[in-house]
Parts: sequence; structure tokens; C-alpha cells
Amino acid sequence: MKSQNSILLLFTCAALIIAGCKHAQQDNNANSNLTAYEKGLTSEDSIQVVAVIDNFFALIENGQVDLAVSSLYKANSEDAYGEPQALDNEEMEQVRKVFEVFPTFGHRIDYIKFFDSYLNEVKVSAIFREAKDGMPEGTATYYFRPINYIGKWVLCAMNTWTGDDVPLVRDEEKDSLTQKFQKDKQRLDSIVYDVTKDMVNHANGPAPKDAPATQQ
Repeated sequence: MKSQNSILLLFTCAALIIAGCKHAQQDNNANSNLTAYEKGLTSEDSIQVVAVIDNFFALIENGQVDLAVSSLYKANSEDAYGEPQALDNEEMEQVRKVFEVFPTFGHRIDYIKFFDSYLNEVKVSAIFREAKDGMPEGTATYYFRPINYIGKWVLCAMNTWTGDDVPLVRDEEKDSLTQKFQKDKQRLDSIVYDVTKDMVNHANGPAPKDAPATQQ
């Protein structure tokens, strides 16, 4: 049996199931049920959290499991608002074994739910088997705890000694949160695209006055 302070990276294996009809009431609840902490956040917070998740899984998908696992943190055991701590060797090995059993070829963020700077939840579906020959896509579902410490978001694994080894979001809320996040993700992608475009234009500087006009 694992020790009480061991890191628990929660996951469940599942086949991708195409959802049927969604209830309008669920969607309305997802839009209106913002936490007090969420009301104080900006798009930049969501963009940062998406980035740390995508960076983590990009390493996993490129076979750099050790580097990915070393980038994970855990909540401060003495002060919830304190600096997140690096995983120790035993904890990193526990996480590493999970990704050895289920190699990841792609991922998608199902939802992000914010509760406080130290208490948040991300659900990610990682693809370990592509759909082919009549077999459905195989996915593993992972839960993480992103933490904001002095303005910077880091990705934390769940751990048993803080009692956060059980997902914060109730099962009946997950579908509506996933729907809402997919809509929000399109908006966030648009913001990132516009900012990147502006940065490129700024780096290139204004076009010379005698530059020929671009042919359409």
C-alpha cells in the first residue's frame, strides 16, 4: 500500500463515447456558476494554464517523460498559499510509471475549473490508442491541480495528504463544463493568435515607404 503522502495522479481508462443530447439546463448552470475566485481572473490566467498543460503533454508525446515529470509540482504541505514544492524521486517514479503503461499520442483539455489560487482542477483526456479496425479511441483521463504562486501558474499532481485526490468537480457538472470550455478555448486561441500576430508585426517593423504593394 502506498504511503499517505504519496503522489496520486488520478486517471481512468475509457473509450471515447460520442455524447448524445445535452440538457440546456446544464449549459446554463456552467455559465452562471462561477466561483468568486473565477470572477477575479482574466483570459491571461486561462491562457497560462492551457500553456503549462500543453507543454507538459508535448514532452510526454515526444517521449521526454522524465523531463515532463520533473516539471510537475505538488502543493505546499505546510502552507496552502506557500510556494509549490518539487516532487521527490519516489513521487516522480510513481507518475513516470503511469505514462509508461499508457504511452500518450495526443491530448485534449476537457475543462479547467478555478476555485482558489491553490485549489483548482484540470481534466485532460490523453489518447493512448487511435481508433482503427472497428476499435474506438482509447483514452486515459488525468486530473491536475494548477496553482498560481506570485502570478505564475505551475502544474501540480494530486496528492493524498492534502485530501485533493478526489476530483473537485461533481460528475453531473463535468459535461456542461466541457462544453463551456470548448467554447472558451476558441476565444482563447483567437486571443493568442492576435497577440502573436501583433508581436511578429512589431518585430518586423513598418514596411519601407517605397516597398511595392502586395499583389492580391
